[in-house]
Amino acid sequence: RELFGPCFAEVAGFRQFARQVADRGLKVAVGTAGDIHNVHFALSHLQMDVQPLAIVRGDEGLPGKPEPAIFLEAARRIDVPPQHCIVFEDAPFGIEAARRAGMRAVGICTTNTPEELAGPHVITCVRDYNELLHSNFLENLHVAHA
Repeated sequence: RELFGPCFAEVAGFRQFARQVADRGLKVAVGTAGDIHNVHFALSHLQMDVQPLAIVRGDEGLPGKPEPAIFLEAARRIDVPPQHCIVFEDAPFGIEAARRAGMRAVGICTTNTPEELAGPHVITCVRDYNELLHSNFLENLHVAHA
């Protein structure tokens, strides 16, 4: 955290996308393999307008990704059925965990290719959240998947 702090940067467009999600009244949870210290580190650097309703961490004793437990617990904490959840994920194990949880996913290709994040449950893969903003992802999501 000390080494990464000075160069920490959000994935482009994340805060604006998160604001639009909140403005639409959608529930947000975080499911991460990170521990409490990494979560506090990331959230303090992101300075989000609206905080997640629930955070499920890797140090809570649940099996890690690709097991679906972390995502299923996040869905439980915000009282949303797994099939109505969308996971935004940048790692193959997280994409697989979403599939195992019965959730749809969006691949965020910051360190992996679209091919590495592909799957039958993956709605789309993007370089960053700006692509989702410019494609009207949230506006089209309800129509495409209602």
